[in-house]
Amino acid sequence: MTFLEINNATKETIEAGFHRIANTLLKNYVLVVNNDYYRLIDIEFYYFAPGCFEDVYAHRHEAQLQMGKWYFHGSGIDINFGNGKCHGGILIRAIAKLNGEGYAGKNSIYKEIHGPLNVKTEIFSNMHSAFEREANFLYLEDVSRDPMGAGMVTPQHLVKTYWNCNVLLETFFRRPLFDCLGGFHTGTGSGNPV
Repeated sequence: MTFLEINNATKETIEAGFHRIANTLLKNYVLVVNNDYYRLIDIEFYYFAPGCFEDVYAHRHEAQLQMGKWYFHGSGIDINFGNGKCHGGILIRAIAKLNGEGYAGKNSIYKEIHGPLNVKTEIFSNMHSAFEREANFLYLEDVSRDPMGAGMVTPQHLVKTYWNCNVLLETFFRRPLFDCLGGFHTGTGSGNPV
């Protein structure tokens, strides 16, 4: 989980950390919810480092001081990347549900879910009954050693979009669901491929 660590030396090193983390999460991890698998396709960074990077939209909840924990809130679900002094949250804005075929073909995506609250609803709708003692599983699985096992084409380009000078969105271009040529932007906003 050391890939979630941020160098707080300057605004530039913080933003470089966002890009590195986004690249790792979008390319190397799948979200596992019990027996269902999802790729992250749109994430948004919120970070508050006093005196260096003060994002006014960061919740600054005590949970965001921790690294690698889930943070469930009224706007969606975050992956925390705080360091004990700085608050960090990565909002999951969109996911792609995989059909379990286990290959990177046109049928590997069952559906896409866009919007943080829709993502939250999708995840919780795949939980077991509240009245059963069956355990629920929600975790990020590293598939970097088995990219075909991710069930989806690896992202071709990352796109940075800035909101209010401090909030950085990371998303990517990828191949379309069906046999179309080129890539398309799956998130919101616009930006330059990096």
